[in-house]
Amino acid sequence: MELPLVTVLLLLSIFLISRVRYSKQHHLRQTNKQPPGPRTLPIIGTIHHLLGSKPTHRTIRQLSATYGPIMRLKLGEVPVVVISSSEAAAEIMKTHDLTFASRPMSASADAIFYGGNDIVFGRYDEFWRQMRRLCATQLLSSTRVRSFQGIRQREISRLIRSIAAAPSGSCINLSEELFNLSNNITALSVIGGRFKEQKMYVSTLGEAARLLNGFSPADLFPSIPGFIMRLTGCRKQLDLCRLKLNRVADMIVREHRAKQGSKDSNNEVEDFTDVLLKIQDEGALPFPLSDDHIKAVVNDMLMAGSETSSTAMEWVMSELVRHPEVMKKVQREVREAFEEGVEQKEEAVLIGKLRYFQMVLKETLRLHPPLPLLLPRVNDEGCEVVGYEIPAGTTVIVNAWAIGRDPKHWQDPESFRPERFEDNSMDFRGEILT
Repeated sequence: MELPLVTVLLLLSIFLISRVRYSKQHHLRQTNKQPPGPRTLPIIGTIHHLLGSKPTHRTIRQLSATYGPIMRLKLGEVPVVVISSSEAAAEIMKTHDLTFASRPMSASADAIFYGGNDIVFGRYDEFWRQMRRLCATQLLSSTRVRSFQGIRQREISRLIRSIAAAPSGSCINLSEELFNLSNNITALSVIGGRFKEQKMYVSTLGEAARLLNGFSPADLFPSIPGFIMRLTGCRKQLDLCRLKLNRVADMIVREHRAKQGSKDSNNEVEDFTDVLLKIQDEGALPFPLSDDHIKAVVNDMLMAGSETSSTAMEWVMSELVRHPEVMKKVQREVREAFEEGVEQKEEAVLIGKLRYFQMVLKETLRLHPPLPLLLPRVNDEGCEVVGYEIPAGTTVIVNAWAIGRDPKHWQDPESFRPERFEDNSMDFRGEILT
């Protein structure tokens, strides 16, 4: 059966455009010192190197072993540089942090998050800076985190009672329990409580995360995203996710707005959605804060807070089970810290006593970062990173999983040894432990 003429012409056009771009980039690599990388093919670039059964971060690490810790790829139409060394990562995220502050354009993320009106996938501009500052001061500050201590204690107690009440010898899906724990704590902090459609909402957020995780075909061919979405069928999935999330987010905003008047009289802890609505009413920002902005940021917080926390806890439990001698040390330390009763102790005091447990957490995060590949960044102007030229508009991906296993910086990097952090007196916030 012959292909329609329009399809043939379209494929031919894509091929010719790819060849022209390849020629320009080949000339650029000859005149500038760009990072090395595998050979590209017309249209698909180096996508074929990432195909296979292994997770992408493992495949990229294998490629980096051949081409170096700063490696060039071409994924469809998109120029990509992968960072697999701590030195290069520091230049990207510290030395040139403003240059690489933006996220690459993503048709998939825009379809779900109200045209990029969120923080995780939003572009670097005044709105992004203001919303990031709000999250840091109103949700993630040490004062705000301490104010939610009661929420965390209640939810953890609920989990312990649930496990204790299970019939003797029965199986417990710890992954599911830890995810529910993380999600409930995040929901109570961000929107003030559980809600009727929470299970569906969380499931849809997870589906959206899977659609956005990795390399969406539509984002690899930004010149024809609509065509690629229709061709792969992901447009229907994205639209369905957006409709489900928007319906529940609308309900959350309406309910919060309806009960705003009685919040003070009930003496309730103000959640993050309350803060956003108050700022919207007061017009405290240099730009109007719309309901779409609020819903996008709430989706961000619920997605990020649930997935990453539960993944980290699951890996901690996995490593403790695999290393019973480490588990015994942790159990002994926890029992000693709780001797006087948890009610009489502040979280900060308890955490300060759990020195070995903190080593376990750090070692777990080294081996199993919740995001093996950090969210991509894009530079708005060309710059030099560890001696290589990175042209403007390049998508940069940091392989945190590979950096945590770099034998250049870690002795016996594949082994789980919490004691390697024994002489490290820094906590997770970069503060000195006393």
